[in-house]
Amino acid sequence: MRGRYKEVATICQNKYIDLDIIPEFRQAKGNRRKKHKPTSNAQKIYNERKRGKEVTQLINHNFKENDIFTTLTYDNAHLPRDERAAKKQAANFIRRVRRFCIKNNLPELKYIICTERTERTGRLHHHIIINGSGLLFESINKLWGKGNINDIKPLHFDEQNGVEGLAHYFLKQPLNGNAYTCSRNLKQPERETHTGRLTRKELRYMARFGDVSPLRRLYPEREYNIVDYRVIYNEVNGYYYFAVKLLLKYKQKKEKQSAARHRGRAAKHNSGERLRI
Repeated sequence: MRGRYKEVATICQNKYIDLDIIPEFRQAKGNRRKKHKPTSNAQKIYNERKRGKEVTQLINHNFKENDIFTTLTYDNAHLPRDERAAKKQAANFIRRVRRFCIKNNLPELKYIICTERTERTGRLHHHIIINGSGLLFESINKLWGKGNINDIKPLHFDEQNGVEGLAHYFLKQPLNGNAYTCSRNLKQPERETHTGRLTRKELRYMARFGDVSPLRRLYPEREYNIVDYRVIYNEVNGYYYFAVKLLLKYKQKKEKQSAARHRGRAAKHNSGERLRI
């Protein structure tokens, strides 16, 4: 294992951490090394994995349990003639929802939307994740008005992986060009970068045996729960890449304590005992 490695930690809501351990390349002096163009298939896999991770992080960082995922479909009378027309219809829908939120004093609209074609029939449709405070099925259905609304449901955040499964479903068959668009008010997750904290010997051990114990020196078990660990070998440059997902334990503990306090206060209130404010 050659050269130095760096850790890039992406922190979502101070709860989930996506840790990428990747090689750090230095600019060569003198004669430059000839670039190696990756195969189209390898590049496609890399792009899909990168998009999936980006969307997962955006959702984990900006949305909550009471927000909404749904699919907007078209009836025959409103079916767009092409992909450009479909994206225009989606943009018009977003404008209508934004005006509805302003008019009804609802929180500022946040969304991520992806336009796709069904695999079997090729019909255009849209997947959308939207902050759902005050937005009921009836209002969304009326604001869409181009066909049916399928699979409308609140977001479910898995304790270990957040919404990773939903993000991959969300991007399963994106159209050419931009795979998704999102509102400008979405916040990007915080990122921290460290270089040279893991030794070559530790990284070699991790790549060979798939053992995460060297990470515990930097991310102790009392503070972090490692819920996913992957080692990827890049055949183009000959380096290993490590993808680790961590869950901050103190965040879990804090949330459980807060929930327990609320339950205790509710129990006292229901029993008629006076609450101290």
